[in-house]
Amino acid sequence: MITKYQFAQIMNLFKDRDEMAQELNAIFNKHHYQLDWANGESYVDDEALQWILTLLEDVFQDESHWITYWLYELTFGKQYKPGMVLNENGEDIELRSVTDLWNLLMENLNDK
Repeated sequence: MITKYQFAQIMNLFKDRDEMAQELNAIFNKHHYQLDWANGESYVDDEALQWILTLLEDVFQDESHWITYWLYELTFGKQYKPGMVLNENGEDIELRSVTDLWNLLMENLNDK
């Protein structure tokens, strides 16, 4: 099983890649060159990261895609606001950090 430390390192890899893509986007935009994101153009090859994400979803049996949600919708937890994620009892599930995501995944895995 993957450790919490290993999981955090992988999430940092995704974050570093995202920051690099944003920096490249700013450079290219400065020179008036824009990629067609809708048609899959990218400055960074995402295929390996997508395989890693798929593997993590399999390891954690993440059928609800919490990892993807945390990475892309919550922008690594930065966009999280209380009330965005609730459990079946209507209680808030905090997703601000890698630790929060880890705890949610482990809880869901233990429930299976």
